[in-house]
Amino acid sequence: MPKLPPNAPPGKAPGAQLDLPLTRPRTARDADGVTRAVKLNGRVLPYRLRRSRRRTIALHVDREGLSVAAPRWVSIDEIERFMREKERWIVARLVEGMVQPPRFQWQEGGELVLFGIRLVLTLDTTIEAPRQSEGRLHLPARLAGSSLLRETALGWIRLHALTTLTGITHDHAPLIGVAPPPVLLSNARTRWGSCSISPTGIARIRLNWRLALVPPHLARYVAVHELAHLREMNHSPRFWNWVACGYPEHRAAELELRKLGPALPLL
Repeated sequence: MPKLPPNAPPGKAPGAQLDLPLTRPRTARDADGVTRAVKLNGRVLPYRLRRSRRRTIALHVDREGLSVAAPRWVSIDEIERFMREKERWIVARLVEGMVQPPRFQWQEGGELVLFGIRLVLTLDTTIEAPRQSEGRLHLPARLAGSSLLRETALGWIRLHALTTLTGITHDHAPLIGVAPPPVLLSNARTRWGSCSISPTGIARIRLNWRLALVPPHLARYVAVHELAHLREMNHSPRFWNWVACGYPEHRAAELELRKLGPALPLL
């Protein structure tokens, strides 16, 4: 994602600007911060602006639109100048986001691919809890047509994701030279994973449960990426050297993940 150089002093942030239709008031506040608008590519584009103690400007585009995270000291003019410099990147991501896959239908015969294994949803009158067997995800037939069918299946998928992702992470930790950390699941809309180290030195990795929907090699890449942050809490050349120790083809994997993300089924 485009970012401002980390050591830019106050008043010197490179930038560009976006202008799009004001679908919301320019100073509206919501849970994500302040909603503003900027002119870009001949349109007025709303964006969510969140201020923090970070050192860089970061742009993110998802199904909800454009969001910007910026240091408190950077002016609006500088933020929007930076956005204009990244106009082509933003427009390309917005176009990708407009093409959304259909919402998954939770019914008999529906097919999911979890960690590269195709599973057919099967309603079963003989069980009370989900189970996987011979290419099928068996679900209690009594839940048919109910929202509980989706909730029950997603519960099983998340548990399966936690078990699998924990195994992947612990298997790759020795390649980075770190102790296997606890792995937690994330439901984040914009991140595949995150890493944190507490003041007492306890490391934790969070991995998005939706990694169950991508090919296994991409899940491995994300796990290695977060493990490398236990060595370097940044994206410096040293950080990428650690990533390469655990996943040499990381550049290709990152590109593949960026392309695949918007096409994943909406569960």
